[in-house]
Order: sequence, then structure tokens, then C-alpha cells
Amino acid sequence: MPMPGPRTPDPGPRSFRTLGIESSCDETAVAVLDGDGSVRCNLISSQVAAHAPYLGVVPELAARHHLETLPRLLAEAERQAGLGDIELVAVTRGPGLIGSLLVGTCFAAAYAWARSLPLAGVDHLEGHLVSPFLSLDGAPAREAPDPALTLVISGGHSSYFLLTGGDARPLNRTRDDAAGEVFDKIAAALGLGYPGGPVVDRLAEAGDPKAFTFSAPRIKDPAGALDFSFSGLKTTAIRSAQGLTALPLPDPAHPPQAVLDLLASFRRTVVD
Repeated sequence: MPMPGPRTPDPGPRSFRTLGIESSCDETAVAVLDGDGSVRCNLISSQVAAHAPYLGVVPELAARHHLETLPRLLAEAERQAGLGDIELVAVTRGPGLIGSLLVGTCFAAAYAWARSLPLAGVDHLEGHLVSPFLSLDGAPAREAPDPALTLVISGGHSSYFLLTGGDARPLNRTRDDAAGEVFDKIAAALGLGYPGGPVVDRLAEAGDPKAFTFSAPRIKDPAGALDFSFSGLKTTAIRSAQGLTALPLPDPAHPPQAVLDLLASFRRTVVD
């Protein structure tokens, strides 16, 4: 007698009532979606407090937190939305931290196996691309423009994609640091705490974005691809800050105006 287990989803245009599981980095998430893309529930557990003392994500610590948190979130999803009619389990298969991904995929596979449901691995960058077309107010998903030029800017990735017929084709990438990493690393150098990106963004509001001039973080290779490169911008910004004041800042809550101007100029260069 064959053992029950996760099945490959049937091909075709139909949609599935889906349980989604995400564990690629330092946030654990469980969501339930109806076949029309309406979100029944969306549960997120952050690990910011756990990683803050280390000024960055500790991979082993992140994986342990996912292991502890996923059962609790699944139980809460059952309470809020019910899981009896779920037809598909979807889980982030990458990219991300290997330990965190392993916890999420094993958890999802075990749940799918126990309920004889199909299991689908999802590239989380493609998840970013379609997330703007979902709504948390219970409305069905909106149809994505076709074709569409899209940009993913996250903590570890900075890439353009072309969406055509439901497929995502990468057009470029970052050669080194991603934009989000650069924000956090500059914040760490200035002693602004973790996560530092939002702090840099807030302080930049009080600065002059034209006070400093930085080179654009783009590289054109012989094949014509226009990739990003943020490591040089990061180094230049940190060295410029070292020329303005002692680092880390003696009073991070009240940086001198010159540092605010530098942060505003840095942000403008990244965004432009």
C-alpha cells in the first residue's frame, strides 16, 4: 500500500486555497490565501529583538527561532482562518539563509505529508514581485500588468525583473552588497543600532541631499547588462563620515548636521 505524502500540484490554470510558509531570513510568516488571492490571515513574527545585540542576523539563532515559532503561528492561522479546506502548501525554497530555509521547508513538507497535500517551493524574490497585487483587506488579488518592469529592493537583493505572461526574467543584479545591506552597514559604522536602515532613512529627512556627491552604483558589463554595485558607495560614505566626526557617533540620537547631510546625499544616490 503506498504511503501518503506531499504531491506535485496538478498543472493547469486553476488556483488553490493555499497555506504559505516563509522562513528565509529573520522573520517567520504564515499566511492563508483563498483561490482568488484574497488573504484570510497573514501572521508575521519578527526576530529583531533577538538579533539586535549582535547588530545583524545570526544564522543559527534565526533558524532556532523559526523552529520555535512556526508551530505557534500555524496554530494561530488555524484559529483565525481555518485550515480544513487548504488544497496546497507553499513554502519559500530560497534564496535565503540555509538553516532558516531548512527549518521552513522541513516543517512545510511534514505538514503537507501529514495531510496528503501538494507542496510547492517558491522563490521568495518572485513572492516580492507579486505581493503588491495582494490586499490584506480580504479583496481578491489584482491582475498584474503584462508586461511589467519590476524592481526588488530587499535586505539582501537588488534586481530588476521583467514580468511577462506570469514568468519573471531577471534583467540585472547587484554584484556585491544589496541596497538594504549598505543602509544597515553604514548605520552600524555610525553606531545607530540594529536594524539601522530605517534610522538612516529617518535621519536623512533632516539633511541636504545635494551636500555630497557620490558616484552612481551602476556597472555596465561588455554584454550590455547594467548591474548594481553598492560596496564602493558604502566605503566612500563611511570614509566621508570618518572625516566629519568620530565614529561611532558620540550621540547617535543627535548627529551633527554634516552627518545628516551625508546620509541624505547617500540615500539620494541609492534611490536615483
